[in-house]
Amino acid sequence: MINYITIEREYGSGATEIGKRLMEKTGIRCYGGEILELAAKRMRKTVEQVLILEEKNLDSINYTLSMIDSAVNGKNEVPDHIKLHTIENDIIRELADEGPAVFIGHCAGHALKDRDDVLNVYIHGSKSFNKFRAIEKYHISPTEVDKIMKKIDRRRANFYNTTTGKKIDDINNYGLILNSSILGIEKCVDILSDVIKI
Repeated sequence: MINYITIEREYGSGATEIGKRLMEKTGIRCYGGEILELAAKRMRKTVEQVLILEEKNLDSINYTLSMIDSAVNGKNEVPDHIKLHTIENDIIRELADEGPAVFIGHCAGHALKDRDDVLNVYIHGSKSFNKFRAIEKYHISPTEVDKIMKKIDRRRANFYNTTTGKKIDDINNYGLILNSSILGIEKCVDILSDVIKI
């Protein structure tokens, strides 16, 4: 039985819209940006400040160097960009304890990896589809869209890699992969609503 769906995605692929429509269709709670807002509140920072922390290139070498620097300089405090991973994981687990839910981004599949009622999903689309959605839905300037898509996808990939030690687009991380540019948004919603139990 599947009680939780976690979604990682490409920018512009429609995952947020899919999650919201899934919530409307099934009544199951959906969390995405809310996780970031709760993390910012716990860290006493703005959402913008937390997004900057996510943008840091946190591969395993940088993580190790940050921890060595803290130890050498007698700092007992973990750097904020490393704390963020733990805080978001805690938030996701707490929200999951409240009942079935859909989680968009934030490495929720990793946070819930000890549960056996979770389906990890990856949503992607063709470059032209993602670009069109970014321009039409998110009002990104056509002259800036390629740069912004690349930046956001890189940030998500880095955050995912640092948190999980895996690549975000590795098919082995997921039980289901959906191409929204082929299936369409509504069909993706239908497929996921058939999977999750109310």
